[in-house]
Amino acid sequence: TFLQMLPSKYDDAEFRKDFYQIAMEETSRINNLLTELLDLTKTRESHYEATDLQALIAGMILLVSPQTKAKKITVTHQHNDEIGTVWIDSEKIKEVVLNILANAVEATPMEGKIDVVVEIRNENGNPPFVRIDIKDNGPGIEGAMCEKIFDPYFTTKYKSDMHSGTGLGLFIAHQNMVDHGGHIEVSSDLNKGTLFILNLPYTVDRPDFPALLLSRPKAES
Repeated sequence: TFLQMLPSKYDDAEFRKDFYQIAMEETSRINNLLTELLDLTKTRESHYEATDLQALIAGMILLVSPQTKAKKITVTHQHNDEIGTVWIDSEKIKEVVLNILANAVEATPMEGKIDVVVEIRNENGNPPFVRIDIKDNGPGIEGAMCEKIFDPYFTTKYKSDMHSGTGLGLFIAHQNMVDHGGHIEVSSDLNKGTLFILNLPYTVDRPDFPALLLSRPKAES
């Protein structure tokens, strides 16, 4: 989409700057994703680093902006300023956020709304975690389908501008969250919309984070 827009926006310096940054980052991400898809039986080693989570999410919102603008969708990004850098594999979390955002854009009607909320939670004396809510006001998902959407090759859609309908997107997103010791929840009401909740351990500047994950009980895959 950005390549298609380049001829008409070439004189826009801000667009060229954004285009260059996104094109380089996403070409690298696509290369990594293709490597994963070619061999789903092997788990790609995670590379954790201190990452600006808010900037990462903002970048993914920018990436889907041509589609949201075409459908006149309002996207809000509400975040907690106390959240600084988070110790994550940025490429894996990009894939999670982008996949769910792309699904939300497809589901949201013309002139609809997508809300992204990022906050720190600390419940029942457990270690703090970052919660990312991505909510659309689309048609929703039937209860029976909600139980299957993270299964590999399960899909409710076919070819479109943003997806090929392989049924691997949410499966990979789920696996990426499990790799971080986190998880995804989904809540949906027909004709009211769908809410995806991403829960990530809140770890800042933790070089021992991978070892920390290995010492935890494994999450269900």
